[in-house]
Amino acid sequence: MFKTLRGKIALMAMAVAFAASVCTGILALGQLRALERLHARSLLDASAKLYAQDIAATLDVIRSEAAAFAQMPPVSSMIQIAEARDLPPRKRALPDSYGAWPDRMARIFAARMQAQPHYTQMRLISAFDTWRELVRVDNGPDGLRQVPAGALQQKGQEPYLAALQQETPRPYFSDVTYNREHGKDVGPATIRYVLPVTDSTGALFGALVINADFEKLLASATPELSQAHRVTVMTDNLDYLTWSHEDGGTPSRLMFHQDPDWVAPPNADLVIDGPALADIVLTPKEAIRALPIVTPGAEHPFGLYIGTAIARDALFAASRAALRTYSAYLLTLTVALSLLALALGYRMTRPIRTLAMAMRDAEEGTEVELSDVPVTRDEVGELASAFRRMSNVLIRESSRSRAIFSGAADAIVMIDDTGKIEDANPAFLTLFGFEGENLNGLPIETIMPADVAPHHMAYLTAADLGKGPRIMTANREIFGRRQDGTEVPLEIAVSQERFSGKTHFIGVIRDISARKEAEEQQASLIEALATSNAELDTFAYVASHDLKAPLRVIDNASRWLEEDLEPHLTEDTRESMELLRSRVLRMERLLDDLLEYSRIGRTQVEGAAITGESLATNLTALVDLRDGMELHFTPQFLALHIPRMPLQTVLLNLISNSAKHHDRDTGLIQVSVEETDEALVFTVADDGPGIPPDYHDKVFEMFQTLRPRDQVDGSGMGLAMVLKHVQTAQGRIELLSDGSRGTTFRITWPKQPGNRKEKAA
Repeated sequence: MFKTLRGKIALMAMAVAFAASVCTGILALGQLRALERLHARSLLDASAKLYAQDIAATLDVIRSEAAAFAQMPPVSSMIQIAEARDLPPRKRALPDSYGAWPDRMARIFAARMQAQPHYTQMRLISAFDTWRELVRVDNGPDGLRQVPAGALQQKGQEPYLAALQQETPRPYFSDVTYNREHGKDVGPATIRYVLPVTDSTGALFGALVINADFEKLLASATPELSQAHRVTVMTDNLDYLTWSHEDGGTPSRLMFHQDPDWVAPPNADLVIDGPALADIVLTPKEAIRALPIVTPGAEHPFGLYIGTAIARDALFAASRAALRTYSAYLLTLTVALSLLALALGYRMTRPIRTLAMAMRDAEEGTEVELSDVPVTRDEVGELASAFRRMSNVLIRESSRSRAIFSGAADAIVMIDDTGKIEDANPAFLTLFGFEGENLNGLPIETIMPADVAPHHMAYLTAADLGKGPRIMTANREIFGRRQDGTEVPLEIAVSQERFSGKTHFIGVIRDISARKEAEEQQASLIEALATSNAELDTFAYVASHDLKAPLRVIDNASRWLEEDLEPHLTEDTRESMELLRSRVLRMERLLDDLLEYSRIGRTQVEGAAITGESLATNLTALVDLRDGMELHFTPQFLALHIPRMPLQTVLLNLISNSAKHHDRDTGLIQVSVEETDEALVFTVADDGPGIPPDYHDKVFEMFQTLRPRDQVDGSGMGLAMVLKHVQTAQGRIELLSDGSRGTTFRITWPKQPGNRKEKAA
């Protein structure tokens, strides 16, 4: 259904409606969920703040009641009695020397403990006798009981009194531990408030201590839970108490971290110094928000936190209901739009279907009648008119293609998938000697040598031609057989096309007899050139040695003559003898330079890598610099890694040339380099006399010097060898000088594998 145009129109309408509905739904659902999350945060924040305020208020009540008890007459009277003894605070009195005041204080404690059922003990402890209890009232299973004087205990070793040993003790809550009697844990998890009591001089008299059952204290501030709510209050020691809506708002048992069956509270990492303190956090099952009740400090050695949670199902119930409703609307809308699109598509595509049927008939060879095709003033009408025009165009294109096929200079043949010739152009018939004959239907093996013909179809079926033509002579020679039996070398490009339900192969064939002949001539010339080069090397070597031998004889003979004629020589004759030997030396140097020049580009050059710093050291040692001349290398040059040869030869010739032709006693030659992506650009610059522009090309010719050879010792081959080395490396050399002062040679040397700047360690 969706393969037709009307089906595609309906599918497009469905897709557009569905996409628009989904996008709208996602935006609406996102806004709804954001509102639900904001509502949940407000709800959880309000619940957490209310419960945190209740617990903080309970702790404040303990502080205020302890402060009030410390100011009552029994406490002040016992302090006055102790001060009257005029003894140190810790030795002022015995526990039974305060008369009736301890009993009166006990009755006050008992009255208050009846109103605060979470109080388990209230005590007045004196600093004397290792912190012995003066007054104590317990709230146990049998009710309130004043502990007799003989049963009062020493509490100096208890951890919750350790802070009173400070110089300026202050009120504080102790850490939550089990209640202890005679050094053993015998009671519930207890929190203690310790209030220091001082005498009139400010000296520490003792402490008033209120013990509270930690579980009952937390439970005394029961939060109001809404549906699917859960509230957990926990310490940083992971003691916790939980209220859940599922439990009817009744708190669970306090899970104290020292209990044998203690397990860690859920999501503690989110509540205690966790992300839930900053914002609402979504877990797979719940949304969680946390607030601190008290934070660890001097008055609180522990942290107390509250975490409120609501189930995700309850949090997003409204959005899920909205999603179900919206999905039903979306399905209804999509179905309605699809039916409407089908109806419109059928009406819109009727002219196109009629035209398509007419075009199908034309493809099968049936005469096309377009009178039944509706011609309208829209795209369909334009398509019908275009189809009429294309009929004539196709005829013209067919004629032109046939003309190109017939007039092509290369032979063209088309065969079917069985290897039978379907069509061939005149150039094909001429090439193979079948002029005037019809080859259609003959096997292509007709034009193949006898040894190749049996294997042709196997080659063709195994070949993966892919897209475009494939040259068949890439790795082997192909020959064709003319009608007279002679063979001709060929270049064949084969491609395949599929039409009319069959695969057809098109071959473009070119006679390459002239090319083969040219290749053979080229091979002969290359062989002759190699022979010539070898003979040239032999000639250069023999000529160098044969010419040097007479020069050495002349040099030796001149020295012997000078020795034999020593008594008869004058200054002029000695100068002539020196001139003779200098000309012999120059001739030897010229022969060496000619031999080296002839070998440039024809002999393998050692390409061992060398650092720029090592190359600079070699060049400095090889250059003959007179006193006052300086040779500098830039840091970029010293950091290079480059092949030593022939760069060393090139730079040595340029530096030596600058040194020899300098016209002053002092001078500077500087060698630098710049690196590009493709090349290294070397620069050799001096502050010598300069070279006039008219001589810039001449200095690179052989045997050319700008100064007489009697003034400058040289063969005139240095710059010619430099130019040949650079050209052999496919580089470029430039001479920059205006002739007044200073000369710069710039060499662009293409990068070779391994040329790079030295990387820092």
